[in-house]
Amino acid sequence: MHRILAGVLAALLFTFAVQGLPAAQAQVIDQSFQPQVKAIQQKLKDLGWYYGSVDGIIGPGTMRAANNYRRAAGLPQSDTLDSELLNTLEIVKPNLRPAPAPVPSQTVRDVQVRLQALGYYDGPIDGLAGPKTAAAARAYRQAKGIGDSGTVDQDLLYILRQ
Repeated sequence: MHRILAGVLAALLFTFAVQGLPAAQAQVIDQSFQPQVKAIQQKLKDLGWYYGSVDGIIGPGTMRAANNYRRAAGLPQSDTLDSELLNTLEIVKPNLRPAPAPVPSQTVRDVQVRLQALGYYDGPIDGLAGPKTAAAARAYRQAKGIGDSGTVDQDLLYILRQ
């Protein structure tokens, strides 16, 4: 409990020291607060949000990672590092990781090729069932009278091959 209170107190002091420091300016802040910046960078790096150096410098990479984490944690975006971020990283959601990148699928790729050839799809042939692919699948199914689902699966590929 003492560690948590000490962390919250440090976070509050940290907020006052860093508040208002523009993200566009990569600056080294007062050296007494560099350990907190490094702690945030290290935690974001450990979780897979930050890929830069753990150097205590608040630059665009640190702010981008912090805001990506904030978005996933349901926190408002900010142009500063603050106690809410530190508290969420250490206590509230200490294991929040970015979603894994989607894996391209050969089935989706084949569906995209066929929908493109039929004039329903104009996006990239990348094997990822994103919004454009789903919209094309929905439009094709509606036109053929086979439902209005945007699901891209083996059943749709079978129908497209007919």
